[in-house]
Amino acid sequence: MHTYAGNWQNWFTMVFELQRFKGSTLQIMGASPEKSNQWAIVGGTGDFALAQGVIKITEYKITGDERVHELTIDGYCHMELPPVPTPTKMGPWGIGGGTIRGMQGKSRRLESVTIRSYNVVEKISFSYVNEDGQICTAGPWGDPSDDTTNDKTIKFGPSEYVKSITGANYTTTAHMTALRIVTNVATYGPFGTYTGNTMFNVTVPADKTVVGFFVHLNNIITPKIGVYTI
Repeated sequence: MHTYAGNWQNWFTMVFELQRFKGSTLQIMGASPEKSNQWAIVGGTGDFALAQGVIKITEYKITGDERVHELTIDGYCHMELPPVPTPTKMGPWGIGGGTIRGMQGKSRRLESVTIRSYNVVEKISFSYVNEDGQICTAGPWGDPSDDTTNDKTIKFGPSEYVKSITGANYTTTAHMTALRIVTNVATYGPFGTYTGNTMFNVTVPADKTVVGFFVHLNNIITPKIGVYTI
C-alpha cells in the first residue's frame, strides 16, 4: 500500500521464502528511500511474531531507471522454539574402533564444522544450536596440538543442509585419509590427500536433517565418522 503526503509512504509485508524462516513475515512502514532512509518494523508473524526494529536502506546502484537498495535489518522478537526430537545416529563409516565421542543434549541445526587435515584427517569439531537456541561446540577430537595452520571451517548457511558424506581409510593404519561433505549449496573438501583403499559414500535420506557429527576416537586417530539426524 502507498499513500502520498509530501513523499510516498509505504505499508507492506516482507515474506521470507528460505527454508528456515519460510512463511514468516515482517510488517514494514516508512517513507520511500531516495539515497538512504529507514523503515520501521512494526510487527511480524511466524518466527518473527511481535517483531520490532528498523530497516536501514542504502542506495546500492542505479542502472537506467532501475534503483537497487541494500537493506540492513536490525530488530528483535520473541521466538517460541518448537520442541526438538531426540537425534538418532546414522553410521559410523570407516574402519577400526575406538571410543565414541559426540555432542551433549539435542541439536536444532548444524552451524559449522572444523576439520584439520594434511595427508590424513587429523582433527574434527563442530558447532550446533541446542534445544534452548544456544550455540554449542562439540570436540575437538584428534590431534592434540594447538597448530591451526591446516584447520578449515565450514560455516553452513541458514537454509543449507548436508546431503552426503564420502571418505576413505587406509586399512593398514585405519587413518581416515579423505573426507568430503556435500550440501545443497556446495561441495567441501576433500580434506586429506591420500586416496586410501577403503571407501565410503553415504547419502542422507531426504526426510532427515543432519544436526551434528560423532566419531570413533582411537588415541589421536579418528578412523570413523557418523552423523546425528532429526
